[in-house]
Amino acid sequence: MSPGDYSVIVANPSPGGGSSANFVFSVWSLTQQQVSGVVIPYPPSWTATSSSPAAGEGIYISPSQEEGDNSGISVSILPPGTNVIDSSYVLIRQTTMQIGARNWTVVVQQEPDSGQLFYDASITTSGGVFDVGGPDTPQNEAVVNNIISSVNP
Repeated sequence: MSPGDYSVIVANPSPGGGSSANFVFSVWSLTQQQVSGVVIPYPPSWTATSSSPAAGEGIYISPSQEEGDNSGISVSILPPGTNVIDSSYVLIRQTTMQIGARNWTVVVQQEPDSGQLFYDASITTSGGVFDVGGPDTPQNEAVVNNIISSVNP
């Protein structure tokens, strides 16, 4: 099935009930992070591009076609030992999210000057720190949580 949003209508005509229900499900697009080989799912209406000049180092997925709008999510492999908590930001929340046998560190940080919140999930792997994050919006949190639930870095 191709990526996209699909509508399903279930009808129960009279005399059995005379009602129907409609729901939409999404088949997400896939891209591959070249350094790790991890396949990354993302919403079908979003775009995926390289997030760094060195091809394959990271992926930026975004609901917008405009570059530099900073509304999307970066997926990267960072060097081993990298701390994803930015000491120049205010740490709002840090938790551990267990998905299967893996424990992801999830943080919300605030950029002091703008007040912008950032949502980030990371896990240490044999190849470095697998990191997924972006501006803290309900949509981005849902996408990040879906990615970390779907990947095996």
